[in-house]
Amino acid sequence: LIIGATAAGHVDNVSTSLGQIPGVELNASIFQALRTGALVSELPQHYAAVLAFSLVVLTVFVFTRLGPGGLLTAVVASCLLLLALSFAVFVVFRTWLSPAPMLVTLLLAYPLWNWLRLSMAMAFVQQQLDVLNRENRDLSLGAGHEPVPARSGSDPVDKVLGHLDTASRELRRNRLVFQKTLDQLLSGVVLADTNERLLLINQRARALLGIGERDVELPEILARLKLSRSDSGLDQASQEQEVLIADTGRAVLIQRDIIDAIDPLSLFVLTDISELKASEKRRADALQFLSHDLRAPLSSVLSLVQEARDEPGSMSMEELLPKVERSIRSNLSYAENYIQLARLEQHEEPEFDLCEARSLIDDVVAQLYHTASRGRIDIAVNYRSDDVWVQCNRDLVERALLNLLDNAIKHSARGGEIDIVLDRRADMAVFAVFDQGPGIDEKDLARLFQPWEQGVYASRGLGLGLRFVHAVAQLHGGEIGATNRARGGASFILSLPCSDPEN
Repeated sequence: LIIGATAAGHVDNVSTSLGQIPGVELNASIFQALRTGALVSELPQHYAAVLAFSLVVLTVFVFTRLGPGGLLTAVVASCLLLLALSFAVFVVFRTWLSPAPMLVTLLLAYPLWNWLRLSMAMAFVQQQLDVLNRENRDLSLGAGHEPVPARSGSDPVDKVLGHLDTASRELRRNRLVFQKTLDQLLSGVVLADTNERLLLINQRARALLGIGERDVELPEILARLKLSRSDSGLDQASQEQEVLIADTGRAVLIQRDIIDAIDPLSLFVLTDISELKASEKRRADALQFLSHDLRAPLSSVLSLVQEARDEPGSMSMEELLPKVERSIRSNLSYAENYIQLARLEQHEEPEFDLCEARSLIDDVVAQLYHTASRGRIDIAVNYRSDDVWVQCNRDLVERALLNLLDNAIKHSARGGEIDIVLDRRADMAVFAVFDQGPGIDEKDLARLFQPWEQGVYASRGLGLGLRFVHAVAQLHGGEIGATNRARGGASFILSLPCSDPEN
């Protein structure tokens, strides 16, 4: 029995978590808890120490691995978890685990850790900003260029971020200048690292390799350059190599070197040598033309003259002069074809005039009429369309038609016939030459208009006549084609755009 005062004005009230209760009631509650074993006890110190140590270790682990947003979430979740854990231990085990020390540790550690991290980040950013500013000053390429002003404000962090933004924009501008400069180079540039990773490729290299603007990896570039993977490494000495790019048909000189930067890099410089190769071929062809083809007819003339001189009665003038004339005319034809073709391939711009198509054919037939007559070859002209005009260079087109007619005469048998047809199809003037010769071998049709190429039935010439016709057709925006006739012989069709004489 526990006796005590509970009346108002006489009670010794005690403040508890449940409010003001009389002292006798508090003593009775304590006595009851002692009798029933329900008295709340504190957690032993060694358990509290282990729990506090675990909390510190977990705090360090979490703080050093989470970002700002994740860290704030983890701190709030940890505080709530500690409160829930303390309440659960109290209710289930009747043991009091005070969460206050651990909560204070978390709440103090969070701002301290953020201050330390912000301080370190600011110091690092400032250091890198100083380096970036020095590099930007060294790479200042724009004369009179003023850098973008930094953002202004009273916050030191905002000021640093503003300067960093300005420096990064200046760096991007310099990088853009470098990229534009590389794109203007006449040589292609490819840069790769030791891990076979493509770092840089300019527009000229893309054009030479035929890869356009799409994304590309280094292995594909090496395959187009006919290089192995080992050629992109750093164990190769500086070297040069010529290769033909299959997709673009360009001859490329590859110059490879090593750049000793912070990390060694492989540099490939691609130079287009297609024109140089073509020039070398033209030079070789010219030497062949001068040393053999142009000399051969002249040597024949000298032989004929020497024979007539040594043996005065062996050959009459009627026999000598036609042979000499034929050799000289062949020589002049060869030289004229070569000179005119060289002018066209060097992109000389000829003068264009409005010409009547019938007059072009009449002039050509007049020039070769006697040559055809000596072989008893008839030339039949058929004008299927009247009043056909073309805007052209008269000398070049006449020369092209002359080559086609002369080619037909060379391949026609004695007593044969050649048909020349002029027609108009839509907006094209069509010049067709038909002969009754042996025709064109199927294997020769694809290469018939290439320089220094002749068909298997060719008797003489250099293979420049038809190439000249092809060049003239391209110059005037037309085309030339050759086929075999069903009844024997070959047909050559030259098409040129028509023009209206009133315009």
